[in-house]
Amino acid sequence: MDDFALVSDMAYVAQNGARILRALFEIALNRNWGPTANVLLTLCKAVDKQMWPFQHPLTQFNLNNEIIMKLDRTTQQVTVEDLKEMSHTEIGNLIRHMRMGTTVLGCSRQFPSLHLEAEIAPITRTVLRMTLYITPNFVWNERVHGKVEPWWIWVEDAENTEILHSEYFLLSVKQKGETQKLGFSIPIPHTDSTTDGLPPQIFVRAISDKWIGAENMIPVSFKNLILPSMQNSIHTELLDLSPLPISALKNPILEEICRKRFQFFNPVQTQIFHTLYYTEKNALIGAPTGSGKTVAAELAMW
Repeated sequence: MDDFALVSDMAYVAQNGARILRALFEIALNRNWGPTANVLLTLCKAVDKQMWPFQHPLTQFNLNNEIIMKLDRTTQQVTVEDLKEMSHTEIGNLIRHMRMGTTVLGCSRQFPSLHLEAEIAPITRTVLRMTLYITPNFVWNERVHGKVEPWWIWVEDAENTEILHSEYFLLSVKQKGETQKLGFSIPIPHTDSTTDGLPPQIFVRAISDKWIGAENMIPVSFKNLILPSMQNSIHTELLDLSPLPISALKNPILEEICRKRFQFFNPVQTQIFHTLYYTEKNALIGAPTGSGKTVAAELAMW
């Protein structure tokens, strides 16, 4: 009875440990804590895979214990990328098992990896537009990868301490031979260590959400980045206004439409409400994603 209770307790810990770690990871990610989020994501995957993060990444494949032990001994010398470039004969000699050389080579080529390229362009002196090109660099096997491979895309500052942007990226089997394009805006980090206030570079990191060791990082240089002049960066300051209730529409039908989504207009919508709703003046609205520009367009139409 005691053995049964112990097994039940261990199963309970194994099942809920991953959930707790995943919750902590989400907290760290929301607070833009780069190193903390990275460590917690690694622990999440370690619990899910029931393996130590320092073990050889190919341990996640269905290889026998003898081969895994030999790969663990070569963790510091031979990486998955090294194995991809080797022949099956060289791998067979490395693990002292010629027949398994082809199998290990196949596993290394199926290990998830992404090739990243980034382009940057300043929008204003404080906002940067980044275009990221993502190309799968592995052999897709549906028995191993399923239909979708989830990844986290992070943009980190020069010290790799703060996450400037994070995005959950799903790579499907239909996209296995294609380059995917991601576009997003990030704040331009500034530093006091350089004359122009810009860091020398930032980093883009791609981390698999389920594979331990599947990670890639590239630097994005700011060396040739030219920011717009101050004269072209004039913008309207966001005023500290009380949220405007939807009753300001003074139209029962429109109020009913809005009531299903919200009760008050957000700060951006509050500030531009009168111009868009009550006048016929032209307006250019530039605001971050999720700031309610769709509702602004509806106000103009109404």
